Amino acid sequence: MSFSKNYRPFLCALVLFPLLGCKDKDSSSTSQDLSVEIPFVVRAGDAELNCSTSASSIGLTQSTIEARDMRFYIHQPTLVTESGEEVAITLDQDKTWQRDAVALLDFADGQGLCDPASPETNTVLRGKVAPGDYKGFKFQLGLPPSLNHLDAATEPAPFNYPGMWWSWKGGYKFARFDFKSSGQPTFFFHFGATNCSGSIEAGFSCASNNSAIINIDGFDLGQQAVVFDVKTLFADVDLDAPVNFASGDVIKGCMAFSKDPECDPIFQKLGLRFELNAEAPAQTAFTLIQRP
Repeated sequence: MSFSKNYRPFLCALVLFPLLGCKDKDSSSTSQDLSVEIPFVVRAGDAELNCSTSASSIGLTQSTIEARDMRFYIHQPTLVTESGEEVAITLDQDKTWQRDAVALLDFADGQGLCDPASPETNTVLRGKVAPGDYKGFKFQLGLPPSLNHLDAATEPAPFNYPGMWWSWKGGYKFARFDFKSSGQPTFFFHFGATNCSGSIEAGFSCASNNSAIINIDGFDLGQQAVVFDVKTLFADVDLDAPVNFASGDVIKGCMAFSKDPECDPIFQKLGLRFELNAEAPAQTAFTLIQRP
């Protein structure tokens, strides 16, 4: 798969406008804004996880896992000041991974068990933000309802990746993590809105939009990377148990089927309760490390 990049050269007429700086007409950022790059990494405890490595001691059975796919969307990334003011990051519009206020992060490099036909990765969030003393980082894992039911067949990137479209739900997979475990050829975690009905033409409604708002305190911009820790995510899940056909749980993992028993312990690590109107604990799946 190859992508073309669009460059929009611009010219400052310094003779006619000596006091004005250049500004991209499609961006809300100014010449005073800071360029920011925020790396993301997938880890299993203390070890980085990629398509070429495995991770042990995962889940209730201390399983060993190998990655098959690792991707997720984030929406409206925001930096937070010490006083609690939230300042949105204006994402660079690269027309491949970032569009409007949405970014797709992709850690599957085509090695190991990952799809060799899709080796491209994107592990860094890029944009601009107003200068400030920032102490926190906030974003939504996934997509808001207004963007969740676009037509993936006609939308531009990053909304047109087939592997992130849930055809039987008419919406997107907010996050997709597929693994081989010690006891299962594939354990699926596909996170998204649940109990949705409707059509692209008429619109959709979902009983649970599953808006996971991730707040990370103590963020040092420029010095730290964001970690998605799968060891924490799957800590209370049996990744090796056989499929229970009698219960109707015919796919191993959590694909947000109604009453899926494996979903709630995973959702709780994202600060949600699966299909329950109950208070959830604070998210623990996302943490911080020093940038290399």
